[in-house]
Amino acid sequence: MRNLAIPAAFGALALALTACGSGTGGTETTSGPTDTMSNQPSAATEFDFSTIKADPAVEALVPKDIKDRDVLRNGASTDYAPLEMLKDDGTTPTGAEVDMVKAIALTMGLSDGTTTTETFAALLPKVGSTYDIGASGFTVTDERVQAYDMLAYKDMGTLYAVAKGNPSGFNPTDACGTTVGVQTGTYQETELLPKLNQDCVSQGKPEIDVKKEDLLNNIIPKVISGQYDAFIADDPVTAFNVKKANGQLEISGEIFDSAPLAIVVNNKNQELSKAVKAAMDSLMASGKMKEILALYGADGGLYPEIKLNTSVK
Repeated sequence: MRNLAIPAAFGALALALTACGSGTGGTETTSGPTDTMSNQPSAATEFDFSTIKADPAVEALVPKDIKDRDVLRNGASTDYAPLEMLKDDGTTPTGAEVDMVKAIALTMGLSDGTTTTETFAALLPKVGSTYDIGASGFTVTDERVQAYDMLAYKDMGTLYAVAKGNPSGFNPTDACGTTVGVQTGTYQETELLPKLNQDCVSQGKPEIDVKKEDLLNNIIPKVISGQYDAFIADDPVTAFNVKKANGQLEISGEIFDSAPLAIVVNNKNQELSKAVKAAMDSLMASGKMKEILALYGADGGLYPEIKLNTSVK
């Protein structure tokens, strides 16, 4: 889960900590995050969008202003691989949710779905004005649902990874006494690992030796070499880095401490909310949503259908 201004951690519960940036007519970057964007790995495989066809039942639901514009606009903090990141050119957004936005737009019969880089703190207030939707690693919270429809499509939680073959015998259900790498500023570093260490102490076991690094890219080689027993991160982040490690890492245990991951629509625009949900339902039913997420190793916890979280009666 993202914490404010830190890549690979989810946003705090307050609405003010999340919003979507301003984009017009193309995938572009504006005043993006300053932390680790240039250090995010890019996707090795491009999704074939020619396989996405407009769904007539969805097209009929698209609001006139968006039909006339012919583009669905998204803003995202592109520092959160594999959901949102930048290609090797350092400017072009890519990632699982970036591809999902384009697929939603094509299913709606539009020519494109664009993503513009925006700081994470500036996103949510712009959904419904500068941006049509928000796809930037948003988890569902009661406070967000007061102002936004949240179209949840999978659970996202925490996941460990270890060196291939788990040479240290790391037990993901009992990490007490092991050495675990974690990125600073993440939910795992600030909240989860302290709680796990409290449990270790209460059970009379040695604490987890927590090794903090500013970049996950600095932690992974230490896990592979055996210096650390494991690393811990949000599950799509862990899965993506395992996928890119060329067989040198493996996932350890199951996803835990989960929350629903959702696409955000301003709840004042129920017409658009219904159209986006219908498009996501269509992509889920066709298997295309799973295909997109699987390219990035982010298909774990995928729901069989979209779950609408709304305060609108």
